[in-house]
Amino acid sequence: MKNNFPFTNLRMAIAGICLIALMGVLLMALPIEGRSLYAPESKGQYLQKDATCNPYPTIRVHDRGSMGLSITNHGQIGLGFSAIEEDPTNPGVTPPSLTYPYPGDKNHLWGGAIWVGAVVNGDTLVSTGADGWFVVTELWPGTQAGNGDILEYSIDPPGDPEAVSHQDYIARYTDTLTNPTWCPQDPVDNRPHVPLKIEIVQSSHVWDYEESRDFIIYICNIKNIGSYFLEDVHIGILMDGDVHQVDDITGYVDDLAGFKEAGVFTSACGLPDTIDLAYIFDNEGLGGGQTCPYTENSLTDVVGLRFLYFPSYNERVNFNWWVSNGNAALDFGPRLAGTPEDPFFDFGGFLGTPTGDRNKYYILSHEERDYDQIYTGRDNSADGWLPPTNYLEDFVNGSDAKYLLSFGPIDINPGNVASFAFAVVGGENFHTDCYAFSNLFDPDDPSAFYETLDFADIGRNAVYAGWYYDNPGYDTDGDAYLGKYRICCIDSSFINGEWSCTVTDTEYYEGDGVPDLRPFKPHVSPFIDPAQLHWADGNLVHPESVLIYIDDDYYYLHPDDVNPASVRVNGLVPNDVYVGTHPVLGKPALVAEVNKSDFVESYGIIWGSDPHPYQVTGNHNSGMPFDIEGQVMIVGHIPGDVNADKRVDVLDVIYLVDYKFHHGAPPRPFPEIGDVDASGGVNILDMIYLVNYLFKGGPAPLHP
Repeated sequence: MKNNFPFTNLRMAIAGICLIALMGVLLMALPIEGRSLYAPESKGQYLQKDATCNPYPTIRVHDRGSMGLSITNHGQIGLGFSAIEEDPTNPGVTPPSLTYPYPGDKNHLWGGAIWVGAVVNGDTLVSTGADGWFVVTELWPGTQAGNGDILEYSIDPPGDPEAVSHQDYIARYTDTLTNPTWCPQDPVDNRPHVPLKIEIVQSSHVWDYEESRDFIIYICNIKNIGSYFLEDVHIGILMDGDVHQVDDITGYVDDLAGFKEAGVFTSACGLPDTIDLAYIFDNEGLGGGQTCPYTENSLTDVVGLRFLYFPSYNERVNFNWWVSNGNAALDFGPRLAGTPEDPFFDFGGFLGTPTGDRNKYYILSHEERDYDQIYTGRDNSADGWLPPTNYLEDFVNGSDAKYLLSFGPIDINPGNVASFAFAVVGGENFHTDCYAFSNLFDPDDPSAFYETLDFADIGRNAVYAGWYYDNPGYDTDGDAYLGKYRICCIDSSFINGEWSCTVTDTEYYEGDGVPDLRPFKPHVSPFIDPAQLHWADGNLVHPESVLIYIDDDYYYLHPDDVNPASVRVNGLVPNDVYVGTHPVLGKPALVAEVNKSDFVESYGIIWGSDPHPYQVTGNHNSGMPFDIEGQVMIVGHIPGDVNADKRVDVLDVIYLVDYKFHHGAPPRPFPEIGDVDASGGVNILDMIYLVNYLFKGGPAPLHP
């Protein structure tokens, strides 16, 4: 059993009857309308003005992807802090706390909870879904007859107009309940629960697509339903992540917590993605009684949490981990030693567990990112941390670890709403070497062991969660802003005496700031061969065709399920469409072959050397359309190059003289090219203009 204090059985409490009925209080229970979850202020205010009415705590289970997770309507994630044992929509089936991969027997979570802290009239208050130690719960829903139940929607046919994913769950709860049956007196603060007076509308979402099965997105809208200003609000998610086989009740004592800021997970040109992901994993990847080598039942996977959006002007998230114990010597978490400007904050003799509102608010609001748990044995005092504890072996090799990921500050005025979003994310094959922990782990320097951990899958899934929340490269609100992007050079050629990018990739890596909650459009350009095309050099037929490859990582395109007759490239009908092999990735790809001359000439007259967009459209056999954009380098006409030999020199002057005075050939590819001074005609002034440019430092040739 976990070392938590006893918790009042919720069923018995609910059966204990309502102490006082709602006395003249109108609980407005308006239906949730399509996408109104983004604007909770449009819904009916839900406020338990009579603090003695029995709430209706319940759960639902997200089970449409590779993660089985119980969600609640009282600020908790998973089941560990709750006495609820059954999903009312699926009676007789034991719900998972958090099973990953799902279905299976690998548990990754005891319980999680939302923490909200603020300064109210000078008083420091924190309301929690669960405090993580005394199991004090201060966020509760309304009654079942009111709007306390969890609402469900789905885009599955015939489809709910309110739905955005295959499995939407919407819950409402507040911190206004003060009945000690539900909110016992805090044993540290020694006072009854003092509410912030907030209402939280929580939605959670799962999409059953290949690229989205490993994460669950939460969106929380916090409304100040009181009359006081909530100042310096800080919000956190506590996760007590127990990794073990479901039937191994002692398997949680060897876990390790960590934080991954960034890594190269999706970029085609090797640029890092920032994920700020907190996670917990089993130290060896082995469950009780398991031995090497790994099998499919080994604990080689990892689950973490990242914020997708929060409104604070401080963009940095805080990460804290700790190990709780009733013995202060064994209760530990990394703590900064303190400075005159930032003194050490005493938790009452405990270095780890923050109990009581004062301590919770400190850890929520203090800017700090703890070192990973595996580095507990290293002396980190040079970086400002307290020196290693005397009980290193109880922490550095794995323990019952918890973490808190938090952000702030923000202010929430009465009647206003603040929103934030986060994702619970899984990753497979995190452990790569079954013998790594036993052979490589060194408390003084765990780097060799750390290098065997593979963040590729969980990192990619964490990025995809962000892209589902807010599609990169998509203008949601119509203001022409598509989000943040970077230009990558994929291939280059030696042009006009210098190396120039011939294939570039515009990678949109963040959205426009407006939530989309839908599959993202692929952001990596298709591959085109040849990489560089010429418009005006008279060499359009060598080679005759352009080949465009679109690999099967494009989630709007499945190469073997495309109607070839529907495919168009820049509106042109290809010579051929077939499934081939991507020349770089070696993967199946849709190949569209188009006539090179037609393709290049579809852009009209092109000057200089610049990347140009192209568009591939079509339909799957089901009729579902796809629309994919790429880029190609096209070398157009060089102003002043009237003889089309790819350079500007004295031969172009002679060419113009022959054209105007000796019946020579006109400038290529059309006579107007000779108008190098852009005066509107070709005459002797253009020859003088070129001479001045070439020999007297005059201005560069222009294009008409």
